[in-house]
Amino acid sequence: VAVVHQHAAELGGVLARQPFQRPHQVDAQIRVVILKERTADFRHRRHAVAAFLNKAGWADVPVRLLAGDASFRKYYRLSAGARRSVLMDAPPPKEDVRPFLTIARHLSGLGYSAPTIMAADETAGLVLLEDLGDDLYTRVLAGANGAQLEPALYAAAIDLLADLHAKPTPNGLGRYD
Repeated sequence: VAVVHQHAAELGGVLARQPFQRPHQVDAQIRVVILKERTADFRHRRHAVAAFLNKAGWADVPVRLLAGDASFRKYYRLSAGARRSVLMDAPPPKEDVRPFLTIARHLSGLGYSAPTIMAADETAGLVLLEDLGDDLYTRVLAGANGAQLEPALYAAAIDLLADLHAKPTPNGLGRYD
């Protein structure tokens, strides 16, 4: 109980006034405090995203969660008729979109296919990207013509990697470790 109580005190003293609570009661209160902090962060983030989309010409467009990854980034698909894009939400200081933007621009500059950057706010960690669709190699290969397409798809991937290996890396980007 003392350890849990110590953690509660570290959360701003909100729970420190109740020293004789059972651990499960303190855990529930910690979750409430964390949820309130996340809700406040979410509200602030929601306003930043709305302002970004408005400035980019995508205000009031339906947004749905596309995917998350093993980081703080989230991806959303925006759809309005035939118009589609992907919003990358990478909240600073937990994430930094600048390396992604550098690589995307570098790949495009080399003539490779990379999503077009439609709008970016590096300070806010928001990037609006071209939506490249849902056709992943695994889905294409699992389709009706997958067996016929497999050699050409893998040959194209190998050719691209070999060609990319011979190209210079972008300036100002550290080595991936």
